[in-house]
Amino acid sequence: MDDSSFQKINTLHEQLHLKACYLVSNLNKKQSISATDYTEFTEIQFKFFKSLSSLIKECTEALGIIDSLTNLPNKRSFQQILLQEENRIKRHNFTSVIAIADIDNFKEVNDTKGLIAGDLLLIQLAELLKNSLRNFDTVARYSGDKFLLYLPETDIVSAEVILERFRQSIENTKFEIAADTYSRITCSFGLSHIDTDITSSESLSNAFTSLNSAKVSGKNTVASSNN
Repeated sequence: MDDSSFQKINTLHEQLHLKACYLVSNLNKKQSISATDYTEFTEIQFKFFKSLSSLIKECTEALGIIDSLTNLPNKRSFQQILLQEENRIKRHNFTSVIAIADIDNFKEVNDTKGLIAGDLLLIQLAELLKNSLRNFDTVARYSGDKFLLYLPETDIVSAEVILERFRQSIENTKFEIAADTYSRITCSFGLSHIDTDITSSESLSNAFTSLNSAKVSGKNTVASSNN
């Protein structure tokens, strides 16, 4: 991101302001607004908001909290959320769950279908996970084909039920990886609880251990620190 993005916004803002003042002046004088003037105003308005949206996206990415491919929070953002939640857990004494979702055999998709197909799959899976979660849950992209999930004020047993539902939904979904080309995938899940006795970093480490257990046991399954 460079100064040109801000300069473009500033120029469009000035143009929009001048055009708006001109139109308001005509209205105050009881003069009609021509179709040409109205069209010019709406065109400048469209360009301004489009550029503003792009600038907001650039700024967000520059802050390093959003994954540019999936538009999910990234690992850094997720860790910040966990630290905040860790403090809240200590104050209010409740249990939450951290989970890791990992696409099974993702390398085969990239190798046989191509990197673009792999990216499309990641984007669609991210959307599926985001739409499947409760409003107060969080999903983030960890790296590669791994996603992080945080389920606040949720015990392990309830989380296992929720993630098993996710697992089945993923297994039964056809992901479009090219025009009229679909692929099915499965995911393995590892989860662990976090409470007043377990820090977020310890819980995350335990979740990875659970994920490894899920992979070793044949993949496409949910494993937890309770197993």
